[in-house]
This record gives sequence, structure tokens and C-alpha cells, in this order.
Amino acid sequence: GLWPVLFGVGISAALGQILMTRAYALEAAGRVAAVRFVGPIWGVAFDVIFFGGWPPLHVWMGGIVIVGAGLAATLKKGERVKIS
Repeated sequence: GLWPVLFGVGISAALGQILMTRAYALEAAGRVAAVRFVGPIWGVAFDVIFFGGWPPLHVWMGGIVIVGAGLAATLKKGERVKIS
């Protein structure tokens, strides 16, 4: 039935949230947040593997912007950005 699947999703989500909260307690918030930018890559991979979907060009372009921004923020962690 559907209930065991929903239960598994709920347990997985709760465990993921607990682990992310622990990660924020142990590491700098910028580094933990940067890791979350990998989430969309996993989403696309699971869509392709399990559902046979293939994202259109605009999804790839947006993903590149998001992942690139996350990498840039992580690699420039010691510098301050001046907004004028």
C-alpha cells in the first residue's frame, strides 16, 4: 500500500532534517549551505534514472547558475562582497 511508502518518506525527511541541524551546529553555516546546492543535481539524476525524464535546456541553464553561485560562494569564503 501507500502508507509504508509515506512512512518511509516521513522518516527519511525527519532524519535528513536532524542531520542538517547537526551539521549547522558543527560547521560554519556557509559551508553547510553550499553543500545543499548539490540537491538539484541529485533531483535531476533520480528523475533520469527512475522516471526516464530528461530536463529541458532552461533547467540545465538554471542549474548551472545555481551550482556555480554555490561554488563561488564557497570558494570565496574569506572575501567580503562590497555592494554599492
